[in-house]
Amino acid sequence: MQITAALFGLAALGLAALAAKYLFGPAPADYHRQILSHDGMDDIAPVRHLFRALYVIIGAAFLSVALGVGALAAGPVLAGSAQAAAIATGMALVAGVPAGVVAWQAERRTGVRTPWRPAAVLTGLVVLGGVLAAM
Repeated sequence: MQITAALFGLAALGLAALAAKYLFGPAPADYHRQILSHDGMDDIAPVRHLFRALYVIIGAAFLSVALGVGALAAGPVLAGSAQAAAIATGMALVAGVPAGVVAWQAERRTGVRTPWRPAAVLTGLVVLGGVLAAM
């Protein structure tokens, strides 16, 4: 379970960093500005506050998943709990799959590079850890 705990820990750190970008970064982010421009909305002033509000919610949700996965990794997963590993894997899938799929779809539709890749990598780390824990 040490490898699983390490993979979960790496994913938790990465997700916390991603959460910080939403909590403390510009709103809207550059890729969202580009998508808005692609869709004909160059004046973002009317939606700036909406983006900030949504980013705080997204950032807080990502941070809560990061803290949960990290706590499970450092405690029960490291102690050998397969149930805790399964819970952490479920948490990552619930947060990572929709985030990655929606970002991928937006990139495909607009051609603007979106952060689906980090979502896929972070989710993949936890899924790999979950598979190793189940073996």
